[in-house]
Amino acid sequence: MKKYLETIRPWQEKETLFIKYRDRVYNLYEMPYDFILEAHLDLSGFELEYLPDLSDVIIIGDFNCSDNNLCSLYGAPRLYVGGSFNCANNLLGSLRYVTKHIGVNFDCSENVLSSLVYSPKKVGRNFDCSFNNLESLDGAQKYTNGDFNCTSNLLQTLDGAPFYTNGSFLCSVNQLVSLKGGPKDVKGSYDCSFNNLGSLKYVAEYICGYLDCSYNKIMNLEYAPVYLGSSFICIGNGFSVDSVAPAYIKKYKHIDGLNKEQLNAMIAKQTARTFNDAFEFIKNMQRIARINKKEK
Repeated sequence: MKKYLETIRPWQEKETLFIKYRDRVYNLYEMPYDFILEAHLDLSGFELEYLPDLSDVIIIGDFNCSDNNLCSLYGAPRLYVGGSFNCANNLLGSLRYVTKHIGVNFDCSENVLSSLVYSPKKVGRNFDCSFNNLESLDGAQKYTNGDFNCTSNLLQTLDGAPFYTNGSFLCSVNQLVSLKGGPKDVKGSYDCSFNNLGSLKYVAEYICGYLDCSYNKIMNLEYAPVYLGSSFICIGNGFSVDSVAPAYIKKYKHIDGLNKEQLNAMIAKQTARTFNDAFEFIKNMQRIARINKKEK
Protein backbone atom coordinates (compact mmCIF):
# COMPACT_ATOMS: atom_id res chain seq x y z
CA MET A 1 0.00 0.00 0.00
CA LYS A 2 1.36 3.41 -1.00
CA LYS A 3 2.31 5.57 1.97
CA TYR A 4 0.52 8.92 2.24
CA LEU A 5 2.85 11.91 2.30
CA GLU A 6 1.79 15.27 3.67
CA THR A 7 2.55 18.50 1.82
CA ILE A 8 4.61 20.93 3.87
CA ARG A 9 4.26 24.62 3.09
CA PRO A 10 6.78 26.86 4.92
CA TRP A 11 5.92 30.09 6.66
CA GLN A 12 8.11 33.13 6.34
CA GLU A 13 9.51 35.33 9.09
CA LYS A 14 11.55 38.24 7.78
CA GLU A 15 13.77 36.54 5.18
CA THR A 16 13.75 33.08 6.73
CA LEU A 17 11.56 30.08 5.91
CA PHE A 18 10.43 27.66 8.61
CA ILE A 19 8.65 24.31 8.43
CA LYS A 20 7.01 22.12 11.03
CA TYR A 21 7.78 18.44 10.59
CA ARG A 22 6.95 15.70 13.10
CA ASP A 23 6.20 18.22 15.84
CA ARG A 24 9.50 20.04 15.42
CA VAL A 25 10.22 23.41 13.82
CA TYR A 26 13.11 23.62 11.35
CA ASN A 27 14.81 26.60 9.79
CA LEU A 28 15.19 25.68 6.09
CA TYR A 29 18.42 27.65 5.95
CA GLU A 30 19.95 25.54 8.75
CA MET A 31 18.83 21.99 7.97
CA PRO A 32 20.70 19.05 9.56
CA TYR A 33 23.18 17.15 7.38
CA ASP A 34 21.67 14.12 5.56
CA PHE A 35 18.18 15.03 6.78
CA ILE A 36 15.43 12.84 5.28
CA LEU A 37 12.10 14.58 4.71
CA GLU A 38 9.28 12.08 4.21
CA ALA A 39 6.88 14.64 2.78
CA HIS A 40 6.27 16.94 -0.17
CA LEU A 41 8.00 20.32 0.15
CA ASP A 42 6.25 23.25 -1.54
CA LEU A 43 8.35 26.42 -1.94
CA SER A 44 6.37 27.78 -4.88
CA GLY A 45 5.32 31.41 -5.13
CA PHE A 46 7.57 32.92 -2.45
CA GLU A 47 9.33 35.22 -4.95
CA LEU A 48 12.60 33.57 -3.95
CA GLU A 49 15.75 34.77 -5.70
CA TYR A 50 17.77 31.90 -4.28
CA LEU A 51 16.98 28.62 -2.54
CA PRO A 52 17.77 27.72 1.06
CA ASP A 53 20.64 25.22 1.21
CA LEU A 54 18.87 21.87 0.97
CA SER A 55 21.70 20.23 -0.95
CA ASP A 56 22.26 17.54 1.71
CA VAL A 57 18.55 16.92 2.29
CA ILE A 58 16.83 13.87 0.81
CA ILE A 59 13.16 14.44 -0.04
CA ILE A 60 10.99 11.35 -0.36
CA GLY A 61 8.06 13.26 -1.89
CA ASP A 62 7.82 16.16 -4.36
CA PHE A 63 10.03 19.23 -4.40
CA ASN A 64 8.30 22.31 -5.84
CA CYS A 65 10.17 25.60 -6.26
CA SER A 66 8.15 26.89 -9.22
CA ASP A 67 6.81 30.42 -9.66
CA ASN A 68 9.74 32.22 -8.07
CA ASN A 69 12.55 34.46 -9.37
CA LEU A 70 15.29 31.86 -9.24
CA CYS A 71 18.30 32.33 -11.51
CA SER A 72 20.04 29.24 -10.13
CA LEU A 73 19.15 25.90 -8.54
CA TYR A 74 22.02 26.16 -6.09
CA GLY A 75 20.73 24.75 -2.81
CA ALA A 76 18.34 22.20 -4.35
CA PRO A 77 18.51 18.64 -3.01
CA ARG A 78 21.66 17.21 -4.58
CA LEU A 79 21.10 13.47 -4.70
CA TYR A 80 17.46 12.42 -4.55
CA VAL A 81 13.87 13.58 -4.81
CA GLY A 82 11.52 10.60 -4.69
CA GLY A 83 8.53 12.38 -6.21
CA SER A 84 8.44 15.15 -8.82
CA PHE A 85 10.80 18.11 -9.15
CA ASN A 86 9.11 21.31 -10.37
CA CYS A 87 11.20 24.42 -11.05
CA ALA A 88 8.93 25.88 -13.76
CA ASN A 89 8.30 29.60 -14.25
CA ASN A 90 11.55 30.99 -12.94
CA LEU A 91 14.52 32.78 -14.53
CA LEU A 92 16.79 29.77 -14.84
CA GLY A 93 19.43 29.92 -17.54
CA SER A 94 21.03 26.61 -16.54
CA LEU A 95 20.12 23.33 -14.85
CA ARG A 96 23.34 23.22 -12.88
CA TYR A 97 22.77 21.99 -9.29
CA VAL A 98 19.55 20.16 -10.19
CA THR A 99 18.84 16.92 -8.29
CA LYS A 100 20.59 13.92 -9.87
CA HIS A 101 17.84 11.32 -9.35
CA ILE A 102 14.13 12.24 -9.61
CA GLY A 103 11.56 9.52 -8.99
CA VAL A 104 8.62 10.83 -11.00
CA ASN A 105 8.35 13.98 -13.19
CA PHE A 106 10.79 16.79 -13.95
CA ASP A 107 9.38 20.18 -15.03
CA CYS A 108 11.75 23.01 -15.97
CA SER A 109 9.35 24.72 -18.39
CA GLU A 110 8.87 28.49 -18.70
CA ASN A 111 12.43 29.52 -17.93
CA VAL A 112 15.19 30.94 -20.14
CA LEU A 113 17.23 27.77 -20.57
CA SER A 114 19.51 27.66 -23.59
CA SER A 115 20.85 24.17 -22.83
CA LEU A 116 19.90 20.91 -21.11
CA VAL A 117 23.46 20.29 -19.97
CA TYR A 118 23.39 19.36 -16.24
CA SER A 119 19.99 17.67 -16.66
CA PRO A 120 19.10 15.05 -14.03
CA LYS A 121 20.80 11.70 -14.57
CA LYS A 122 17.52 9.88 -14.04
CA VAL A 123 13.88 10.97 -14.27
CA GLY A 124 11.24 8.34 -13.52
CA ARG A 125 8.53 9.57 -15.89
CA ASN A 126 7.86 12.85 -17.72
CA PHE A 127 10.47 15.44 -18.76
CA ASP A 128 9.10 18.91 -19.60
CA CYS A 129 11.47 21.58 -20.93
CA SER A 130 8.89 23.50 -22.98
CA PHE A 131 8.77 27.31 -23.29
CA ASN A 132 12.50 27.98 -23.02
CA ASN A 133 15.24 29.21 -25.37
CA LEU A 134 16.70 25.81 -26.23
CA GLU A 135 18.65 25.59 -29.47
CA SER A 136 19.79 22.03 -28.77
CA LEU A 137 18.60 19.02 -26.77
CA ASP A 138 22.13 17.90 -25.90
CA GLY A 139 22.16 16.76 -22.31
CA ALA A 140 18.69 15.21 -22.37
CA GLN A 141 18.21 11.62 -21.26
CA LYS A 142 18.52 9.00 -24.00
CA TYR A 143 15.51 7.11 -22.66
CA THR A 144 12.35 8.69 -21.26
CA ASN A 145 9.89 6.53 -19.32
CA GLY A 146 7.08 9.01 -19.95
CA ASP A 147 6.42 12.11 -22.07
CA PHE A 148 9.21 14.31 -23.40
CA ASN A 149 8.00 17.86 -24.06
CA CYS A 150 10.27 20.40 -25.77
CA THR A 151 7.45 22.50 -27.27
CA SER A 152 8.02 26.20 -27.94
CA ASN A 153 11.78 26.56 -28.06
CA LEU A 154 14.28 27.60 -30.75
CA LEU A 155 15.15 24.13 -32.03
CA GLN A 156 16.11 23.61 -35.67
CA THR A 157 16.99 19.92 -35.30
CA LEU A 158 16.32 17.23 -32.70
CA ASP A 159 19.94 16.32 -32.08
CA GLY A 160 20.31 15.14 -28.51
CA ALA A 161 16.67 14.05 -28.14
CA PRO A 162 15.81 10.72 -26.47
CA PHE A 163 16.14 7.63 -28.66
CA TYR A 164 12.99 6.16 -27.12
CA THR A 165 10.03 7.55 -25.18
CA ASN A 166 7.55 5.44 -23.25
CA GLY A 167 5.06 8.29 -23.56
CA SER A 168 4.52 11.10 -26.08
CA PHE A 169 7.16 13.15 -27.88
CA LEU A 170 6.12 16.80 -28.27
CA CYS A 171 8.27 19.20 -30.30
CA SER A 172 5.71 21.58 -31.81
CA VAL A 173 6.18 25.36 -32.20
CA ASN A 174 9.91 25.37 -32.84
CA GLN A 175 11.99 26.18 -35.92
CA LEU A 176 12.59 22.58 -36.97
CA VAL A 177 13.73 22.01 -40.54
CA SER A 178 14.45 18.33 -39.87
CA LEU A 179 13.40 15.59 -37.46
CA LYS A 180 16.88 14.09 -37.52
CA GLY A 181 17.98 13.01 -34.07
CA GLY A 182 14.44 12.40 -32.83
CA PRO A 183 13.18 9.15 -31.29
CA LYS A 184 12.59 6.08 -33.45
CA ASP A 185 10.01 4.50 -31.18
CA VAL A 186 7.27 6.49 -29.41
CA LYS A 187 4.76 4.69 -27.19
CA GLY A 188 2.48 7.74 -27.03
CA SER A 189 1.82 10.43 -29.64
CA TYR A 190 4.22 12.47 -31.77
CA ASP A 191 3.50 16.19 -32.29
CA CYS A 192 5.81 18.14 -34.62
CA SER A 193 3.21 20.68 -35.76
CA PHE A 194 3.95 24.39 -36.36
CA ASN A 195 7.52 24.06 -37.60
CA ASN A 196 9.38 24.47 -40.92
CA LEU A 197 9.55 20.81 -41.90
CA GLY A 198 9.81 20.00 -45.60
CA SER A 199 9.28 16.26 -45.13
CA LEU A 200 8.65 13.54 -42.56
CA LYS A 201 12.12 12.09 -42.99
CA TYR A 202 13.46 10.80 -39.67
CA VAL A 203 10.03 10.75 -38.00
CA ALA A 204 9.59 7.88 -35.54
CA GLU A 205 8.94 4.59 -37.31
CA TYR A 206 6.57 3.31 -34.63
CA ILE A 207 4.05 5.65 -33.00
CA CYS A 208 1.35 4.14 -30.78
CA GLY A 209 -0.74 7.32 -30.55
CA TYR A 210 -1.46 10.06 -33.10
CA LEU A 211 0.95 11.91 -35.40
CA ASP A 212 0.38 15.66 -35.77
CA CYS A 213 2.57 17.24 -38.44
CA SER A 214 0.11 20.01 -39.31
CA TYR A 215 1.18 23.51 -40.38
CA ASN A 216 4.58 22.75 -41.83
CA LYS A 217 5.88 22.79 -45.42
CA ILE A 218 5.53 19.08 -46.09
CA MET A 219 4.78 18.28 -49.75
CA ASN A 220 3.81 14.60 -49.45
CA LEU A 221 3.60 11.71 -46.99
CA GLU A 222 6.84 10.03 -48.01
CA TYR A 223 8.69 8.74 -44.92
CA ALA A 224 5.43 8.37 -42.98
CA PRO A 225 5.62 5.99 -39.97
CA VAL A 226 5.65 2.24 -40.45
CA TYR A 227 3.07 1.94 -37.67
CA LEU A 228 0.61 4.52 -36.39
CA GLY A 229 -1.87 3.68 -33.67
CA SER A 230 -4.28 6.60 -34.02
CA SER A 231 -5.05 9.73 -36.07
CA PHE A 232 -2.78 11.27 -38.69
CA ILE A 233 -3.25 15.07 -38.56
CA CYS A 234 -1.53 16.68 -41.54
CA ILE A 235 -3.51 19.81 -42.50
CA GLY A 236 -1.85 23.11 -43.31
CA ASN A 237 0.92 21.67 -45.48
CA GLY A 238 1.85 21.76 -49.16
CA PHE A 239 -0.62 19.14 -50.36
CA SER A 240 -4.35 18.56 -50.49
CA VAL A 241 -5.55 16.27 -47.73
CA ASP A 242 -8.23 14.90 -50.09
CA SER A 243 -5.51 13.78 -52.49
CA VAL A 244 -3.77 11.66 -49.85
CA ALA A 245 -6.84 10.35 -48.00
CA PRO A 246 -7.15 7.10 -50.01
CA ALA A 247 -3.46 6.28 -49.56
CA TYR A 248 -3.70 7.24 -45.89
CA ILE A 249 -6.61 4.87 -45.32
CA LYS A 250 -4.80 2.07 -47.16
CA LYS A 251 -1.51 2.53 -45.32
CA TYR A 252 -3.07 2.67 -41.86
CA LYS A 253 -5.97 0.28 -42.40
CA HIS A 254 -5.39 -1.16 -38.91
CA ILE A 255 -7.32 1.84 -37.53
CA ASP A 256 -10.80 0.43 -36.99
CA GLY A 257 -13.60 2.20 -38.83
CA LEU A 258 -11.43 4.93 -40.34
CA ASN A 259 -12.84 6.29 -43.57
CA LYS A 260 -12.73 9.48 -45.60
CA GLU A 261 -15.80 10.97 -43.89
CA GLN A 262 -14.22 10.54 -40.47
CA LEU A 263 -10.98 12.01 -41.73
CA ASN A 264 -12.78 15.03 -43.17
CA ALA A 265 -14.67 15.52 -39.91
CA MET A 266 -11.38 15.51 -38.02
CA ILE A 267 -9.92 18.00 -40.50
CA ALA A 268 -12.95 20.31 -40.19
CA LYS A 269 -12.53 20.33 -36.42
CA GLN A 270 -8.86 21.17 -36.72
CA THR A 271 -9.32 23.85 -39.38
CA ALA A 272 -10.59 26.33 -36.77
CA ARG A 273 -6.95 26.79 -35.80
CA THR A 274 -4.87 28.86 -38.18
CA PHE A 275 -1.11 28.84 -38.20
CA ASN A 276 -0.67 32.55 -37.53
CA ASP A 277 -3.27 32.72 -34.76
CA ALA A 278 -1.91 29.72 -32.88
CA PHE A 279 1.74 30.57 -33.39
CA GLU A 280 1.35 34.21 -32.40
CA PHE A 281 -0.81 33.34 -29.39
CA ILE A 282 1.78 30.94 -27.99
CA LYS A 283 4.71 33.25 -28.66
CA ASN A 284 2.90 36.25 -27.15
CA MET A 285 2.07 34.27 -24.01
CA GLN A 286 5.73 33.35 -23.69
CA ARG A 287 6.87 36.95 -24.31
CA ILE A 288 4.40 38.40 -21.77
CA ALA A 289 5.49 35.88 -19.12
CA ARG A 290 9.11 36.87 -19.56
CA ILE A 291 8.37 40.59 -19.46
CA ASN A 292 6.40 40.12 -16.22
CA LYS A 293 9.31 38.23 -14.66
CA LYS A 294 11.76 40.98 -15.52
CA GLU A 295 9.48 43.66 -14.08
CA LYS A 296 9.21 41.96 -10.70
